Amino acid sequence: MAASGQRDWNHDSRQYESSKLGVVVVEGFQRLRQGSLLCDTQLVVQGQTFSVHRAYLASCSPYFYSMFTENFQEKSQNRVLMFSQMCCILLLVLRKLC
Repeated sequence: MAASGQRDWNHDSRQYESSKLGVVVVEGFQRLRQGSLLCDTQLVVQGQTFSVHRAYLASCSPYFYSMFTENFQEKSQNRVLMFSQMCCILLLVLRKLC
């Protein structure tokens, strides 16, 4: 990896590395979501609606990865009603993320 905060292209492995890339991506998704830009799904949790990015949720959570990539009805829905014992926790997480 390159020195702290620097970007480096590793020609041998064809991988791009950056110590700040993860932060930049997360902050970028947060700005998009806060501006309701490019959101492709709405999650409804205990009556509250959250506009979200499927790709972001799927990359952070095996639960959402399965929901949006496997043969579940939510895969093709633009609005997903969340009915789960974990709804209270999900609501707290979404409030923090969103």
